[in-house]
Amino acid sequence: YGFVEAARPLQAIHPYLALASKLGYSANGSTLIVGCDLLTVATAIYIKKEKGEEPIMFCSRVPKYTRFLRLKTTTNTGGLAKSYDTVILGYEKYPLIHDLLSSTQYSKLLVTPFSRITSIPVKCGDRARVIYECKIEGVDPDITDYLEKEIRRYLKIVRVKDLEEILGLLPPKGLGVIVDLAS
Repeated sequence: YGFVEAARPLQAIHPYLALASKLGYSANGSTLIVGCDLLTVATAIYIKKEKGEEPIMFCSRVPKYTRFLRLKTTTNTGGLAKSYDTVILGYEKYPLIHDLLSSTQYSKLLVTPFSRITSIPVKCGDRARVIYECKIEGVDPDITDYLEKEIRRYLKIVRVKDLEEILGLLPPKGLGVIVDLAS
């Protein structure tokens, strides 16, 4: 992927951003993204920038950062279309995923290691392609740099000398916390 001269804390999220760009590249047409975490938000940003399309994000709650990033987000399954070209799973709540996939038609389902899904409900007669996306080779570093610039203000970087100092930061707010452990 590249050599790092001097490590920066934000480089810790570059593998997630690279996977997000792979997911966004693989998506086509109308896209439903399940989840509102670092990976899925970066995927939505990629789709908007590179493909000029507006994906729908389905979340258990609408985080402030999705509004600031102007991402189309819903918490109600009634607000979803009955059919999407691509569905991206980035959420691990199986009952919710089962309900969504059972009631939604799609032609491509992108699954990530972070969805932690072990079984996928598929309706008889459906001709959906299921793609398990986990490789991050061949990603343009300019894309990951762009995604980093877009989301960095919603991440918190904390420099600590001892891991016990981070206990008050859990659970993280926003897209997350990057801990820079000083030696």
